Amino acid sequence: MIVEARYIRQPANTPIASNTSTTTTNATPNPNATPTPQSNKENPNQTNNNVNLQDQYKQIYKFLGMVSYLDWIMIIVTIQSCIGMWFESPTIRLVETIPLQIVEYVFVICMGIEMTLKVCAYGLFFTPNAVVKDFGGILDLFIFTVRFIKFLSLKFIFTNLKKNYKMKR
Repeated sequence: MIVEARYIRQPANTPIASNTSTTTTNATPNPNATPTPQSNKENPNQTNNNVNLQDQYKQIYKFLGMVSYLDWIMIIVTIQSCIGMWFESPTIRLVETIPLQIVEYVFVICMGIEMTLKVCAYGLFFTPNAVVKDFGGILDLFIFTVRFIKFLSLKFIFTNLKKNYKMKR
């Protein structure tokens, strides 16, 4: 914690001792010093509360700054996709429901853009910041691949099942 001395004040009638004599003179206030607000005299904890509040805001800014804008967008899109999957049930299927399809399309498209940008920026394998360098990058690539294949295959299977069902009727 950084402690800062902002206000240094001397009372107006403080004696100043000198080496030669013990005369009493009025101290002149420091022209650079700012006077303390009246509320701090009444409530000294208010300044501490303001400092603590500022420290909390700084911690929130540092937390938000740890993740890039692209990652924040992908966090929001992933949460949206998880909520969409949450509404899927045996009677409400992804390929039959338009809102769930839209959520899935948005996720697959955004994840594809993210993976393309990351591979272009960092490289896939043999670079210092490669996408598949650590477990998180491998997991991202795996999730994208599985979701993309699942979505395409479900769409294809459902379309073929509909055609076959209509033909048999």
